[in-house]
Amino acid sequence: MLNGFALPRHFGVEKEGEKIFIFKEGYGDIVRGAEFRNPQSAIPNLRTVRGRGEYPRIPLEGGGTAIIRRVRHGGLWGKVAGDLLWGVGRPVRELINANKALERGVPTAEILGIRLEAAGPPLSGPFYRAEVFSRELPETIDLLELLESSESTLDVQQHRGEIIRAVALSVRAMHEAGLYHNDLHLKNILITREAPFKAYIIDLDKSSLHESLSLNQKIKNLLRLDRSVEKFMTVGAYRNTPLRPITQRDRLRFLRDYMGGSRTWKEMARGWQGHSRHPGHAFHRWWWWVLGVMGIDPYGLRRNLL
Repeated sequence: MLNGFALPRHFGVEKEGEKIFIFKEGYGDIVRGAEFRNPQSAIPNLRTVRGRGEYPRIPLEGGGTAIIRRVRHGGLWGKVAGDLLWGVGRPVRELINANKALERGVPTAEILGIRLEAAGPPLSGPFYRAEVFSRELPETIDLLELLESSESTLDVQQHRGEIIRAVALSVRAMHEAGLYHNDLHLKNILITREAPFKAYIIDLDKSSLHESLSLNQKIKNLLRLDRSVEKFMTVGAYRNTPLRPITQRDRLRFLRDYMGGSRTWKEMARGWQGHSRHPGHAFHRWWWWVLGVMGIDPYGLRRNLL
């Protein structure tokens, strides 16, 4: 089942019936102990944390807390498949990528272990459900929440430049480490709620690690993030919730900070603008407009149609 996956050092594997436990040394009891479908029933004093969903939250020996997150599909496919996975590749890749990213200095969440369970009847074959145990990044909020005025008490306008710089530096650190994030969007970037601001890149299951990234790869990845900004703004236009706009000036400030003052940032800006005029980008804009008109929210936010 795990053939072909090189697990990080200090991680062990145990199997119990239809369940597979993969855990970092010292965290086996936590990963094994929580009942798969209802961890609240197995762990006393367990609390939940809101934000990117609502997840069980458990204390760790020596300080800190862990979050238990059920792996689910996103977007429209998620409404069909839910938490049903084809094989175990997605959560195992996330564990491997997150640990390698941390070793290379990428600001991300530490994954302590994963639980895998065969889906069982009436399904058979390579269908699994999974839960990921990660160390909580305290006092953080994802960028999509941050940009909803009703969801955040942080004065974004006052700290706009600091927040943009923190995000740019973290994305730059990720790229300098050779990490290409195939699902880089607003909900996969967390920012601390207070200054000094720090940003974290999370959900690395669709990422790939390289010795280095080319300029074209970096631009392509930044455009992936920019598309999520446009999606947020396009679909959000059909919501009554007030939204904080992201301006062209914000984008250029991000790019300048990402390049660290290098003279090549203008070259990248030209490349960025060239890619953004690609016909595929126009199709994305049209599709987000359709979703907004139909009242479908790809991010799963609370919404009220005008």
